[in-house]
Amino acid sequence: MTLYFGFDADTLDTEAQAALTQAFATVPENALNTLSVELDGHADHLGNPGYNQQLSRRRAEAVRDWLLTQGVPTQAVTLHAHGDSHARQADTAHCPDDDLRHCLRDFRRVELRIQTGLNR
Repeated sequence: MTLYFGFDADTLDTEAQAALTQAFATVPENALNTLSVELDGHADHLGNPGYNQQLSRRRAEAVRDWLLTQGVPTQAVTLHAHGDSHARQADTAHCPDDDLRHCLRDFRRVELRIQTGLNR
């Protein structure tokens, strides 16, 4: 599952919250203790790489924090921040300068991998 973020944003919008709610609605409550969730935060390449590294971490932390409010145990969540490392190699030649922020939307994301003890 992939959640997208706005430019320079690190909070979950209503669309991301709805997607998470829908995804976790299928997880039985008795399976919460067997969950394993891996989060990979990313940023686009605009701006300072150090800042982008922290931004990608804050994005992943926002998802983690939402998961914790839903009863997912802290120890079940693994968090990785990749900054703009994947976006730096992107070919942006097809992106018009006036639409670059929109064009790079796919790089501003958190990827989730969810497993329960039931599907391991």
